Amino acid sequence: VEFIASENLKGVLALHSGSIWWGDRDSGGQLDTNRNTLKTRMAYVDWNVPDTMLNLKLGLQMIGLPGAVAGSPVLNTPMAGVSASYQFTDYTSATLFWARPWNNASDTVHDAWDMFGLIVPIGFDGFTITPWGEFSLLGRNVEVRDNADTPIFGDSPFEKKAKMWHAGIAVDVEHWEPLFIKADFIWGQVRANEH
Repeated sequence: VEFIASENLKGVLALHSGSIWWGDRDSGGQLDTNRNTLKTRMAYVDWNVPDTMLNLKLGLQMIGLPGAVAGSPVLNTPMAGVSASYQFTDYTSATLFWARPWNNASDTVHDAWDMFGLIVPIGFDGFTITPWGEFSLLGRNVEVRDNADTPIFGDSPFEKKAKMWHAGIAVDVEHWEPLFIKADFIWGQVRANEH
């Protein structure tokens, strides 16, 4: 759902539902049930700064790192954050973002995961190269999980703070159509339980 205030300002709300089994009360499929089955997937403000090429998005939004072949294995999911995109030329733009992929609503100290990223797509005639990078600060007790909800670094969260970074280049060549060349180069490092 889009709530459009003007050509430069709108709000976006996206809801989704999990698996609902018809007639099942626990999943919200029974006719007389009043269980909550809808969840918020995205809720953000989308603002184009007037008379500029700057776009800002603030709130729960889809944030993904580039992936030319099959999407990004590092990050591609809705999360709370702020992103700023600027179109420098017809061929070059940049996106800078801060996001919080995980935050524990408890009394645990330093329990958040803060991610900072930069994406710079550069396009030519039939050729696009997109360098990107992200740097993450992971607090105590942060649980890092993959798309299957499996802990990436073992069954227990970090006992102390951690730092993580990834960098990559996505390449997409369509100059020799119908021959297409796509490639991703990704590398990174995690340093956990340092202090």
